[in-house]
Formats: sequence, structure tokens, C-alpha cells
Amino acid sequence: MTRASGGPSAGQWVSTTKSEHLRGRRARDTKPEVTLRKAVHRLGLRFRLQRRVARRCPADFVLPRY
Repeated sequence: MTRASGGPSAGQWVSTTKSEHLRGRRARDTKPEVTLRKAVHRLGLRFRLQRRVARRCPADFVLPRY
């Protein structure tokens, strides 16, 4: 999505082809992500999901002991 510039629609979000393309994509629990988590868990490693590692920077997958 992008902001419209100027005119009466200023400040309103307008749809773009890029936003339509990304609308249906999953951000979490994708098949490769779940496969990785299962493999890591099988190895005996424990992890946390969606942890903040720095200001405004959340990581999808964190191994806190390492």
C-alpha cells in the first residue's frame, strides 16, 4: 500500500498491485518454518518464537541458550 499524495484523498491508503500480491501470504507458521522448528526440536534444542532481539527488531526464531 502506498499513500496518495495531494488532493482530497491525501492521508488515505490506496491499494497497489504489490499489496494485492502479498495479501494472502502467511507471515507465520509457513510450511518451511514448521519443518525447521520440528527438526530443531527433535535435536533437543529449545527455541522461542517472535522474540525482540533489538529495538524494533523481532526475530522469528531464537535459540536463547546460544
